[in-house]
Amino acid sequence: MADVGAKVDKGVGLLVTLAITGVVLIIVGIILNMLFDGQSKLGSYAKTIDSYDYIGYDDKYVSGDSVISAIKNAKNPSPNKLTVTVTTLAGSSTSYGYDDEADTTYAGYSESDPGDTDFINPNGTFKASLVKNNDVVTGIRFQQE
Repeated sequence: MADVGAKVDKGVGLLVTLAITGVVLIIVGIILNMLFDGQSKLGSYAKTIDSYDYIGYDDKYVSGDSVISAIKNAKNPSPNKLTVTVTTLAGSSTSYGYDDEADTTYAGYSESDPGDTDFINPNGTFKASLVKNNDVVTGIRFQQE
């Protein structure tokens, strides 16, 4: 009889151990899910915060100096990979930015030669608008007025 009682004790102990292991695995799964969700949300918040740097350009009128400044910032190899597109009164539409593959900047502009089709008048007025992809700013478009 003592032999049966010992076997029952071992069986109950095994079942309790399995139940505790199951509960621990469920808790670990819930915690990992919460961590992954939090990491995803943090990434989304970081992209949104990066976009706030460009809010000043969203549907605003800016000077040519601001356009030139935006081009200079876009030519730096930044994590934002921003492209600036400028359309001048001369009809020129040029994109400026940084090309990772070539490890170089692309397109030049002139701020001193009014005869150049890529001339950006520092005193000119430009209508700015943001180019977004999934609510992340990927570019700024300037149209000279």
